[in-house]
Amino acid sequence: MARALSQLKESNTESQYEVLVTRLAVYLRNLTKNPTEDKYRRIRRQNKLFQRDIGQREGSHDCMLAAGFVVEEEDGVEYYRFPALVESSEPWDSFLRAQAVVDQENDRFAEERRRHFELTQQSQEELSRNPNDDRPRKALSAFLIFCRDHRERLQSEHPDANFVTMAKILSRAYNALSEEERKSLEEQVGAICIDILQN
Repeated sequence: MARALSQLKESNTESQYEVLVTRLAVYLRNLTKNPTEDKYRRIRRQNKLFQRDIGQREGSHDCMLAAGFVVEEEDGVEYYRFPALVESSEPWDSFLRAQAVVDQENDRFAEERRRHFELTQQSQEELSRNPNDDRPRKALSAFLIFCRDHRERLQSEHPDANFVTMAKILSRAYNALSEEERKSLEEQVGAICIDILQN
């Protein structure tokens, strides 16, 4: 599945890839919750909803196969079908491994969206705050310290990036930090909080 997702990412824009991963996670989660129901085990390839969400994108077919679906034809119509559990447990084992890969990628996007929201809230707060009020309006975090220190450099490296794109770039750069680098940022947060309390 990791290889299929890599191909999906290369074949689509970043925003398209994010939507595809989110939709794919939903399809796989539905099958996990309802493994015996045909409506989740069987998907018509030309189904309008499926085509809109996933099917029309290059690389989506390999993702479905990597998840364990097979292509079958009935009365001239093609379907993705997931084997019934009574047929074999091997496809289910492969499916669960594939789902874990998709969920991990989906969780990464969810974390980026959370941090984007955090940055948006911070920006709105900065615009509305009294310039003579030095009190912090938002709890500090290691991520916010990282953004403060690296936003200008990353913006110069990506001059065409809008606010949303920059938030994602900052989030990915933060995720790439080592444990030691994150610990250093957390120590800075602690030092700032102590300074605020003492003053």
